Amino acid sequence: MTPRYFDLFPCRVAVGDNVLPQPVLSELAAGAYAVWDRLNKARRAFGREDRTPLEVIDPELFTKGSDAVKRAIESWYNCEVASIEGREVVFHDGDYITPHIEGGCDISAELFLDYSAVPDTSKSRYDGCLTLENPSGCWGHTTLPWEKHRVHTLEGITGRLVAHPAYMPHFVHPYYGPRPGINIHYEIRVKR
Repeated sequence: MTPRYFDLFPCRVAVGDNVLPQPVLSELAAGAYAVWDRLNKARRAFGREDRTPLEVIDPELFTKGSDAVKRAIESWYNCEVASIEGREVVFHDGDYITPHIEGGCDISAELFLDYSAVPDTSKSRYDGCLTLENPSGCWGHTTLPWEKHRVHTLEGITGRLVAHPAYMPHFVHPYYGPRPGINIHYEIRVKR
């Protein structure tokens, strides 16, 4: 008897560099840091209690980022975006984000606005890297000979946009860099 083979739970991850020109990235970074400084009482990377999207706080500034991300998502995933909400993430030395998934949205995306961490993965230094985990077996690194890795680590690079299904577990390694790392995290819903 010949068995049928199929890969279960494939996940599309999209990575694009130079999504926005440097002057716009700098403008968004300054605005995101100002919002973080004003509203983040906990002083954690993603610790603002108020979940008001950046596009509501300052629509003229932050729709520059969300419009570019929306265009990229619609192109990369061949879908129509129903809604997009961005929130600032600011990393200081030692800040990290624990493994989690996003509830209530379809696609999670990170736009790296100003990221000065310099990881050296050859020495197991993952400073500020974003790690994505396989949702069908995310805990542990043991794989069978025919399986691909269960985790994939991406460097945060200024101007890079990383998008993935919101149900995919992900986290950020402790950040170390000469400047704070500034991102906008987007929660995206697609039309059904």
